[in-house]
Amino acid sequence: MFKNSLLFEAKGASIIITTRLQIVADIAGTARAYELSPLPNDDCLLLFRSYAFKNVGDQSNQEFMEIGRQILEKCGGIPLAARALGSLLRSTRDIGQWEHIRDSEIWNLSEGKEDTILPALRLSYNYLSPRLRKCFAYCSLFPKDYEMKKEALIPIWMANGLIPTDERTDLEVVGNEIFNGLLWHSMLEGKRRDGDGNVRTCRMHDLLHDLASSILKSHCSHLEYGSGRALDIPDKARHFSVTSQTPNELHINHSRQSQQSLRTLMVDCSYICPILVDFTHFTCLRTLHIRGAKISKRSSAIGDLKHLRYLSLVSCGLESLPESIGKLGNLQILILDDDSLTSLPKSIGGLKSLLALRVRSLALKAFPESITSLHSLRHLDTRGCFDLKGMPNGIGSMTCLQTLSYFKVGEEERELAGIRELQGLNLLKGKLVIRGLDHVKSVEDGRGW
Repeated sequence: MFKNSLLFEAKGASIIITTRLQIVADIAGTARAYELSPLPNDDCLLLFRSYAFKNVGDQSNQEFMEIGRQILEKCGGIPLAARALGSLLRSTRDIGQWEHIRDSEIWNLSEGKEDTILPALRLSYNYLSPRLRKCFAYCSLFPKDYEMKKEALIPIWMANGLIPTDERTDLEVVGNEIFNGLLWHSMLEGKRRDGDGNVRTCRMHDLLHDLASSILKSHCSHLEYGSGRALDIPDKARHFSVTSQTPNELHINHSRQSQQSLRTLMVDCSYICPILVDFTHFTCLRTLHIRGAKISKRSSAIGDLKHLRYLSLVSCGLESLPESIGKLGNLQILILDDDSLTSLPKSIGGLKSLLALRVRSLALKAFPESITSLHSLRHLDTRGCFDLKGMPNGIGSMTCLQTLSYFKVGEEERELAGIRELQGLNLLKGKLVIRGLDHVKSVEDGRGW
């Protein structure tokens, strides 16, 4: 298909394919493959030094550099290995630690050309803190080259208990530290940044993805769905994800063992398609993410997932949620992104453990009054709900709110929140869009916030 496009529709254009497998080059290539040679020693050392002595300048001494050179000789001139080891050694100026890494027995595990990079990456992984190791390995749940969003990744870590609890620090803060730690150690690669220079999305190099997959092995599995046969969730899988590039019906089978062991289920469809899976069987599920799959007939079963902590429903064609969702007493994160959504159930007030609620729907006009009883809620993101008539009275009692992206001053004070409701929300930070200021009746209403 690509070749025909180039021949008849895009003359003068070309496609470059990179691969580590010769057979792929032989199948796809129309010209002789160009095999890249290893990075020269001096260039490899320069790359290593830029990471190992970042922000240190020329304070490195010859003893450290000599050990670094000896370590790099074991890396075979592979840039990713030099970068990962440089990031690892950047955190210590103990000469004994450098020597320990140089003399590690892991270097002797390499058996072939394709494995030469694995010892270096395994070393980098082994020297991560336990909390970074767990979160890194979990990322193998996503397909290779997948661009992971920070705002979605950290809550999923939270839902699966991968972020250690600390009464003095919010889990989101600890999650942000872990995310930045993986970037610092070059285990994740930052892709997109916000206006302040903070990384918003990241990806994992395919070799690091192989490493993460080898750590969790059969406990974490990702499958690509095509047309035809149903997918089987592996018996030992604790975390399972599937991506579909076809509008065909998606049928997911499961065994008795997998329905008891599964903790994460993620379904990502590029086309809106029906999904056949009975959620009531997955009684131990902690994380459920569905995008692009029609689940309206099965949605009532979601309320039976008592242990669910993270629920994300994106483009699922839902006009409303079942009242049974109020039974999810352990739910911490609720993400609803669907322009079909016209209302939220009154039972949402029963989600007492809810920490973050994100709703994006052009069709949503109002929140139920029960939402004001969510006194643990810290993040209320309503970007994209431009038809909201206002916020319900009592939102000012939600004093744990740290994020409130959108606030519309109510036209009728008895039914909708006025501007005074913002006075008690002293923990708010970030960006807040306020509309409906023409409904403010006096200057006194706006004082004190």
